[in-house]
Amino acid sequence: MRKTLIHLSIAILLSLTVSAQQLSRDQIIEALERDGCVTLDQKKIKICKYDYVWQGKKVEGVIIRPLAEARYPGLLLLPGRVAATSFITLGMIFAGQGFACLSVAEPGFGKSEGKPDFMGPNSINAFAAGFKNSSGRRLLMRLRWGFLATLVEEWRHRS
Repeated sequence: MRKTLIHLSIAILLSLTVSAQQLSRDQIIEALERDGCVTLDQKKIKICKYDYVWQGKKVEGVIIRPLAEARYPGLLLLPGRVAATSFITLGMIFAGQGFACLSVAEPGFGKSEGKPDFMGPNSINAFAAGFKNSSGRRLLMRLRWGFLATLVEEWRHRS
């Protein structure tokens, strides 16, 4: 019994040490700005900036994927009226389940430039440009993309 209690205590302390070493969302964003990519070895996830240009304007994007080089099913994450980095945590959950995610901030929000039209034609075309660019990368080739948009944000905007 005593040995079991000691082993349990050691396991708890080790798990607390491991969780204390993990980067916070803000630290991940800071590292992305500084280095362009962040590798989370414990979670086996890689996060990289993926900004691109559409109609002469910068569009903010972030790729969140499993660490191992392979082909993964992909999700296009559309965070609505906030930065692409807002979906890093959600993307990490999906990446932990084997999905490659591209989070894109629509024009006029986050670090994306351009006139905002909340999920209007400009936004859709900017997202499509990011999808086309990312599908050309070796990591994201020949994927079946799913789309995840924030319906709550749209509902709040309309009410």
